Amino acid sequence: MFKGMSYISVGKSTLIYSTNPMIAMILAAIILSEQISKPVVFSTFGAFVGIYFLAQNKGNTNSDNNLLLGITFIMSGSFFQAMALVLIRLVSMNSLHFTVRPFYVGITCL
Repeated sequence: MFKGMSYISVGKSTLIYSTNPMIAMILAAIILSEQISKPVVFSTFGAFVGIYFLAQNKGNTNSDNNLLLGITFIMSGSFFQAMALVLIRLVSMNSLHFTVRPFYVGITCL
C-alpha cells in the first residue's frame, strides 16, 4: 500500500484502500459461506461505483501508467489485508485464543 502512495496522492490511496471492508465481506461470503442480504449487495456495489468516480484522474499531473500502477498496489494491499482478516476468522472459529490473533495479523501483513 505504501508503495502505491508514491504513485498517487494520499487522499486517493486512502479512498481506494477503504474498499477493504467490502472486499472482506465478499471473501467472507466465498470462504466462510456467510449470507449476504440484497440491500448489502446493492450498497456494496454503490460504494464501489462511488469510489470509482471519486478516484478518477481529473486534473492530476501523473501519467496514466503511474495512476494504474498506484491503484494496483493499493488494491492489492486492500485485498490481502481483507484476505488475512477472513483467514484469521476462519482459524479463530476453532477456538483460537484471543491473544494469538494479533500475531497472525502481524505475520500476514509482512
